[in-house]
Amino acid sequence: MPASASADRAALLAELRLDEAPQLVAALDALLRSVGRQTGAQAAALVLDNGARRWVASATAGDWPEAPDASSPVRLGELGIGNVQLWSPSSACDTALADAARVASALLDSRLHERRLSASLERERMAAAAGSDWLWETDAEGFVTWVSDSAERHTGWPVSREIGTHASRFVRPPPGPEELASWTRYRADREAHRAFREAICERDTAHGTMLAAMSGQPRFDADGKFTGYRGAARDVTLEVAQRHAARQAHQQLMQAMDAVNAALMISGPDGRVQASNAAWKSLLHTMVASGLRPDADGREEEFVRWRLSLASAEAPTHELSFGDRTVLVSDKRLPDGSTVHLSIDVTEQRRAEKGRRETEARLSAVLRAVPDLWFVLDRDDRLLMCSDEHHPLLIVPFEQQRGQRFGAVLAPPDDAMAQAALARARSSGESQRLEYESVTLDGRRHHFEARLAPMPDGQMLYLTRDLTDLRRLERELTVLQRAIETDSSVPIIVTDASREDEPIAYVNPAFERLTGYSREEALGRNCRFLQGAGADRNQPGLATLREALAGDQPCTVVLSNRRRDGSEFLNELSVVPIRDAKGRVAQHLGVLNDVTERVRAAERLRVSEDLYRSVAATISDGLLVVGPDGRIIACNPSACEMLACSPERLSGKRLSELGYRLHTEADIPFTPADHPVRQVLTGGKPVRDLPLQLHRPDGSARTMLITARALSGAGSPAVSCLVSFRDVTDQRVAARALAAAEERWKFALEGAGAGVWDYDEDTRQIFYSKGWKELLGHADAEVGSSLTEWSGRIHPDDREVVFAAITEYRRGRRASYQTEHRLRHHDGHWIWVLDRGKIVERHADGRPRRLVGIHTDITRLKQAEQALLDKQAAELANRAKSEFLSRMSHEMRTPLNAVIGFTQLLKMQPDGGPAKVTEYADHVLRASEHLLGLVNEVLDLQRVEEGRTEMQPQAVELAPFLDSTLDLMRPAAQRQGIALTNQIPAGRWVHADARLLRQVLMNMVSNAVKYNREGGWVVISLLPAPPGRCLIAIEDTGSGLTDEQLSRLFQPFERLGHETSAIEGSGLGLVITRSLIELMGGSVTLSSVPGAGTLARIDLPAAKAPAGDAPLAPAPATLASEEKRPMDVPSLRVLYVEDNRINALLFEEAMRVLGGIELMVAESGADALGAVAAWTPQVLVLDANLPDMNGNELLGLLRRRSELAEVPAYMCSADAMPEDLQRARDSGFQGYWTKPIELNAVSAALDALRPAAPA
Repeated sequence: MPASASADRAALLAELRLDEAPQLVAALDALLRSVGRQTGAQAAALVLDNGARRWVASATAGDWPEAPDASSPVRLGELGIGNVQLWSPSSACDTALADAARVASALLDSRLHERRLSASLERERMAAAAGSDWLWETDAEGFVTWVSDSAERHTGWPVSREIGTHASRFVRPPPGPEELASWTRYRADREAHRAFREAICERDTAHGTMLAAMSGQPRFDADGKFTGYRGAARDVTLEVAQRHAARQAHQQLMQAMDAVNAALMISGPDGRVQASNAAWKSLLHTMVASGLRPDADGREEEFVRWRLSLASAEAPTHELSFGDRTVLVSDKRLPDGSTVHLSIDVTEQRRAEKGRRETEARLSAVLRAVPDLWFVLDRDDRLLMCSDEHHPLLIVPFEQQRGQRFGAVLAPPDDAMAQAALARARSSGESQRLEYESVTLDGRRHHFEARLAPMPDGQMLYLTRDLTDLRRLERELTVLQRAIETDSSVPIIVTDASREDEPIAYVNPAFERLTGYSREEALGRNCRFLQGAGADRNQPGLATLREALAGDQPCTVVLSNRRRDGSEFLNELSVVPIRDAKGRVAQHLGVLNDVTERVRAAERLRVSEDLYRSVAATISDGLLVVGPDGRIIACNPSACEMLACSPERLSGKRLSELGYRLHTEADIPFTPADHPVRQVLTGGKPVRDLPLQLHRPDGSARTMLITARALSGAGSPAVSCLVSFRDVTDQRVAARALAAAEERWKFALEGAGAGVWDYDEDTRQIFYSKGWKELLGHADAEVGSSLTEWSGRIHPDDREVVFAAITEYRRGRRASYQTEHRLRHHDGHWIWVLDRGKIVERHADGRPRRLVGIHTDITRLKQAEQALLDKQAAELANRAKSEFLSRMSHEMRTPLNAVIGFTQLLKMQPDGGPAKVTEYADHVLRASEHLLGLVNEVLDLQRVEEGRTEMQPQAVELAPFLDSTLDLMRPAAQRQGIALTNQIPAGRWVHADARLLRQVLMNMVSNAVKYNREGGWVVISLLPAPPGRCLIAIEDTGSGLTDEQLSRLFQPFERLGHETSAIEGSGLGLVITRSLIELMGGSVTLSSVPGAGTLARIDLPAAKAPAGDAPLAPAPATLASEEKRPMDVPSLRVLYVEDNRINALLFEEAMRVLGGIELMVAESGADALGAVAAWTPQVLVLDANLPDMNGNELLGLLRRRSELAEVPAYMCSADAMPEDLQRARDSGFQGYWTKPIELNAVSAALDALRPAAPA
């Protein structure tokens, strides 16, 4: 199989997550059982293999031959992912096997779709929550079925307020005419089930009225049936307001320009036309229609440069001729480099002047060319003549002015200003200029420009010109300039196409806000600086833009641009070429639009549409769209399947025409007027989950739940009707069967004495049967229907287990619910019940709705089980006791055999030499010491298990402590040729009880020596450990242990096969050692390699060195050599009370050997009291058990004698339990000598009590 197919298979099986689908697994098991029964196969299995894991579902348990007898592939699409396999079928199985494989494939495919749909829904939910828009969905009738959570941020209302509500309830037409046009298009698109974009509507929110832009895509099922809309919406209230403001500003600008009588045009810094008024366009149209061309023909570039050179901030007026047309022009350069061009056609005025020049030859060419009013002044500044005595610009009739002094008719302060100008003209001999305002004969106020020019013979020419229109034009140009600079919400950029690399010539404030670049940073640069670096320079839209620029064509592209802070935005750039008078492209005007959110919303919408199309294709309910005439318009696959009819046959037909009949649930035919679909189509109420009988053409009848809803607003005839239906025939049959089964089940349970409970999840109420109440000793009326009637009666120790079992079952982690727990009976005692339950009904989303179960009284069964357990426990205790006694008997008989045997040999050879006697005595001593060690270890084990071991933890330095311990073990090691090495450095401390730690180390090292090979070694070192811990390693070169031996190592009396060897041991040392280490807060582990040796690791708490010198724990006393004492040792009087003559004799001989002891022996308490009456001992040694009293009582009586009140006393007894030692201390004994006594310890204690020898 190709690697890619294997990878696809692995991915699909991982995506299925079959371990999380118990219902699917149950369905597959049922399928396999069915095919097994059909074919008579011994076993049937579904085997899925992804190469890394094999997943098997089988109908039978057990192992089968590797190769099946028959198999059929299971596929997901074109990819095979496993097989349905049969073993030993008894009949032909090809058809059944293939059918099973197809059903398995369908079940797995359904699971795969479910997983993918769930993941896709989650992604869409997260995307909607992260976006600035909100998403919505409506059904075919316009009712809102879903709104994304992000809508609440914009509307201030929870999404639940809109879901289930018709969109018309909160969406209405917008107020503006432009927005209303988008609303009209939106209504038309919805009626036609077409997609719509950016439809503006007005809607209510928690904060007031909002304008929203809606975009939507129609949804259709697999058969093309319209199922509703899905789309997105966004708040455009501010955007619309800004657009209205920009439009109003532009309209005001154009109105202002059109109100100017003169031709007006605004050009950019590069000379391209940016705006012009109707008069300008009319002037150009007149010139073109007349075939006129500028007088700069042939030198256009020079003419343009000259024309632009005329522009200045002062805007002087120039006169240009175009053929027989004469135009006055004024070019005012604005601060941003653009120019306002004013043109006044004075052709007619010039023609009039030409006529006057022809008739008035006396006037100079200059005066004939001047259309304005002029006067001639004499030497005395009096008016002699005027150009026209009836001139409209005359302030008063000339006849009234003739002979008057200049300026007499002007109002102050204009008269003084005129007199001053006249004086300057006469004194300087140069022309003077002044401006003033005055009212002419027609009552209108005019703005005049006057020029005074000296003439021959002392006369003065006074020329006045009407600048009213020009000044008005200048004011209008100022208004236009300010309008252009007014902030606009639309970012604009202008580039100079005439310059190399087409630099930016103009940007408006909206561009600065969008990009973050100031005007100074942008001007003079090519637009590509907005594209960023890397892949941004190779966008597909750039090629389209370059092609349009090269062809001087407009275009609109979407580019990925970068702001000044590096952030990315999607820029919808619309570029339009601006041509000069000769049609050449002089500038490019670009309008920018940030469409980042719009593009991303469109992508989210596309993903959402794909998702919902897949959902519609998998719906299980049948869907029909019925027209107003009752004919079927559209249907989904489920409808065709339930009607057993193809979509082509259903389309355009009534169901009645195809032989289908719809009856009531009681199987009564509907009249045409009563038909539920007909009632909906005629404006009736919607129908929901109405049970009806559908008779099909083949004669079969099915029970259907019908839901019908109009696809148009209520109250008016429906355009169409959406009908959904579900086949519930099998459910109804099953329900009736279930009701009958419940009756039988109830009868059976009540007959069996079991209590029934029925829990309703929705109401939180539970039904308890009469038998349940009687089970707990209650009358029927004494128990309510709350859950606490049961939960409150559960034994406190069982409550957590019971609730945990119910929770796991409800969550699908357990296949069934069954517990055994105790309930409180009415009379107060506890009864045991077996509680079994099952979920019998679920909600549509899979949550449990109803649980039913029974309680069975198993109290007697539990009592019988407990009795059996008690019997078994007693038998186990007896077996353990017998095993312990057997092992102890074996362990004790071995040393006793040596004691008795060598003692018999001594008795049989009375004449044996001293060497032989010493040899036999050594054997007896070692056997006795082994026997004593065995008894001590048993007692130590008991103390550890009962937690009575005393511990005094302290800081212990390991290096010197181990040196002293190894010194004790060195003689035994040297006898076997074993080398002992301590590699622990100085300064390492542990927190432990020194006595217990020495016992642990001696036991571990002793084992390492005893079970080592001759010439081997034992090394003690430190291993790396976590902070606060110390890890001691004891490594040997012994024979090693197997894993099986390691598993039995810490069992009492376990010697791993060395019971019959010459190596002594009880099998209790390691058990005690581990317990002591754990008591000190540590742990011990062993690892071993057979034939190589063993490594023991002891983990203990680390400690810091104490501030002062801490004393080392004393090493246990070694056995003293039997050296003779000096004869001059001071005598010590000792009273020994012992009723056993052998023990008394042993003690007496021991004291003789020690020397310097005056011993008196008493066999009872009475003898002891009598002896001290005439003899005062210095030391009291008392047995614990005497014929007439115990040692504690005897000590109390002896202490009553004043001379014995402070005499040291020692208990000498075979009782070695901790409570015995504590009782002796409480009675006043100074020490406790456990039998058999250790002579060295007794000698040391007595020597310490001897009086000092005389000097």
